[in-house]
Amino acid sequence: MADENRGSIAQSMRRNFESGSRFKVWAMLTLLSMIVIITICDDIPRDVFEWEERWALAVAGINMSLGFIMALFSFFKWCDGVINNGFPEFCAALICCALWVAGTGTIMRPESGIATNYTTDGTEIITNPNIYFATWFALIASVYLTTFFFVDIKSQDRTVVSWMFMFTISAIIIGVSSNLLDRICNVVDDNTRCNRTYYTIAFSVASFIVSTVALFLYAFWKLTPCLELCFSLPIACFYIVGVILVTSASGPGASLGSLYFFTWAGAAFSCLVVFQAIQGMRKGKGAEDREAVQQDDDEES
Repeated sequence: MADENRGSIAQSMRRNFESGSRFKVWAMLTLLSMIVIITICDDIPRDVFEWEERWALAVAGINMSLGFIMALFSFFKWCDGVINNGFPEFCAALICCALWVAGTGTIMRPESGIATNYTTDGTEIITNPNIYFATWFALIASVYLTTFFFVDIKSQDRTVVSWMFMFTISAIIIGVSSNLLDRICNVVDDNTRCNRTYYTIAFSVASFIVSTVALFLYAFWKLTPCLELCFSLPIACFYIVGVILVTSASGPGASLGSLYFFTWAGAAFSCLVVFQAIQGMRKGKGAEDREAVQQDDDEES
């Protein structure tokens, strides 16, 4: 009997890893949440805990518990369709996503001093890489879990996924640069860095609006490669100029931090969308033939 149980568990593990189910994402979310908890407790003395540290521990603790439970349930067949792949799993993913969206904003605030802090010139710098990267990856995992119930990301056109990333990256840059604006312009009083921070907010807002419109049009399957190029080319130019201005020595993202990484990521994804739009135009395909173009690209690769 014990051998049969071991065999069934081994088969379940093999099925979960081979099928690419959400087990791997739940397990990753559990591990990342555990890293955040352990690092905060190890690096920050408990007698100096403020509400930010307690909130971060609560977010990570709830996510670790839910992630472990959902990963454990995936080993039992009776849970399939009842808990996993059902409404309970969707609720768990939604709770994790909402908690990490709120928790990331607190953890990444330089004022909290948990993962980042201010430099002498008012820019952001990473003070705890473990918490910093574990938090961002946990947020990405939770968003993926929630999105999976609405969109099959693996079967989506790569351009749609790129627009999704641009939408998210632009929103993050807006939040980070707005948070740095007051300190750079009023406390440090650096005119050059202040003007570049305003530019950062401006191009990220433009990218956010364009990405929202593009995703809306994709929902109705009306975005042709030509129109997509008209949308993405100006955004790519803004991001390329942004990389030069934001991440240079006089920019608000000069130090290794959220602005530095996400400005580079936005430039990469916006250029990727431009290249994909040009490729679609060269093949002479409209929006209705985009799926066929994707299949041809997969066969060539």
